[in-house]
Amino acid sequence: MEGLNNWYLPLEVRPETDITTKLILSNKTVTNTVVYYLLAEWADGKRSDVFYIPRNGVTYDLSPIFFEVQNRVDQQFMLMIINYCTNAYDRYEVLPLELVFVVGKFANTRFEEKSVRKANTPYILETQCEHWAKSANFVSAMSIGDYIQNPMDPFVELT
Repeated sequence: MEGLNNWYLPLEVRPETDITTKLILSNKTVTNTVVYYLLAEWADGKRSDVFYIPRNGVTYDLSPIFFEVQNRVDQQFMLMIINYCTNAYDRYEVLPLELVFVVGKFANTRFEEKSVRKANTPYILETQCEHWAKSANFVSAMSIGDYIQNPMDPFVELT
């Protein structure tokens, strides 16, 4: 038993070092994929929060998807997401989907009042976007308020 104290375990086999995760995440292909999907920088230098494109390529049925987390939705923010969507259209020639998680509030009630609840997911508000996105959706404390119950829809639970 005395000889056991002289043993050395290499880092890759030490417990609780998450070496498998580190090896996977240090793989160049994995890193590039994660960066590509999470950081969409556009020609104007602006960057969306999260931008997904289908792995097998963009088609009319498989649109790119933007996710934004926004404290305050105002006219400036709306113009920014319109710009993101038109940049995506310029690149892929398909209108993207937009989903905004509103963690704060809408700048004024007009933004929220002009949105309609989606028929199959009434806790998601959709705004008019015919010429710049396939759909533009918002989730806010107000939109999910009536749907906080037990059991809760997984999407509502996420928000």
